[in-house]
Amino acid sequence: MKHTDEEIVSDDLTLNYHLMHPGGDSAPGDPNVAYYFDGVYHLHYILRHPWQNKTSYSFVHVTSPDMLHWRWQPTKLQPSFTGHGTFSGTGFITKEGRPAAIYAGLSDPPHSYIAVARDRQLSDWEKPYPILPRGGPGGVDLPLLADPDCFRIGDTY
Repeated sequence: MKHTDEEIVSDDLTLNYHLMHPGGDSAPGDPNVAYYFDGVYHLHYILRHPWQNKTSYSFVHVTSPDMLHWRWQPTKLQPSFTGHGTFSGTGFITKEGRPAAIYAGLSDPPHSYIAVARDRQLSDWEKPYPILPRGGPGGVDLPLLADPDCFRIGDTY
């Protein structure tokens, strides 16, 4: 079957309609840290990429009005800002109504971290801070939780 020019999908549409990572020297990972604010879906997904002669990980930020048409936003949660790689975690809303992310940080030593957004566009973030989950197995504090999660019920996280 022969296709006409009208049937050919451009690279721009291929990469932005039903989200598809553009490739290159990087590889996409699983989705993390998702929000819906003011009519806009925000999704972060893990991106493996070279950084300082090693492999590191960042959260790529994409937005959509309908979860079909996507736009890449500047990636803020990356090693040049956080000082470490960002691995799996989740998004949650603070008591003050601010978006935040909890994630496994690939730091030395490894820690779980929380970063809090300064705006609802998720274009500006406070520096992440490490957290130490207390009272793990056998009462031992845990320096890192793989795939940490945080949610709020009333005034309790």
